[in-house]
Amino acid sequence: MGDRASLTCSVVKGDLPLTMSWRKDNRPIDATQHMSVKQVDQYNSILVIENLGSDHTGNYSCVVRNSAAEVENSQSLLVNGKQMNLSTK
Repeated sequence: MGDRASLTCSVVKGDLPLTMSWRKDNRPIDATQHMSVKQVDQYNSILVIENLGSDHTGNYSCVVRNSAAEVENSQSLLVNGKQMNLSTK
């Protein structure tokens, strides 16, 4: 516990402008849970989780929108003691 995790969302192809957002368990990310979003560029976003704890276990989704469509990618994060398991659906 107390470690850091990062989840990356990358768009390979899509018309600009893109809007990228993150959700945890279908709710907007709450900054009070030691989470922050870094928008790397127009096609890449990173969700950084500081002070990782068991309360960070959940389903994280990156939602990307443009004028033509909306796409969502989910990743499950399981925090159990000091061991962290990350899988992508």
